[in-house]
Amino acid sequence: MTKDITNPDILKKVHENDEGTGIYWLVDANLRYEQSFIPSITRKRANDLAADFGIVGTQELDDYRWIPNQIENIESLVTKPCSGSCKRDIDCVDNACRCIGGQCRRK
Repeated sequence: MTKDITNPDILKKVHENDEGTGIYWLVDANLRYEQSFIPSITRKRANDLAADFGIVGTQELDDYRWIPNQIENIESLVTKPCSGSCKRDIDCVDNACRCIGGQCRRK
């Protein structure tokens, strides 16, 4: 089941029409992850895209996150490395990372 893993504290500081970057994690039948970034979209559009993605070819949307531009821009999101152990997605400090198998990873 797809879930929005955006940090709730971030959402308290933004409006649905603010622009940001949608980060989407797709997974295939072999549990291989791909990560896609969609820049310059609003929070509402990020949610709409998540609902539209569902199944893309042989991959299924696993989770997604939206990061407003005032928090972090696309250039920073795509270049920062992931590291650290985690129990929950929110444990990962880097916005472009999520908790996969107990480690903060991109995919």
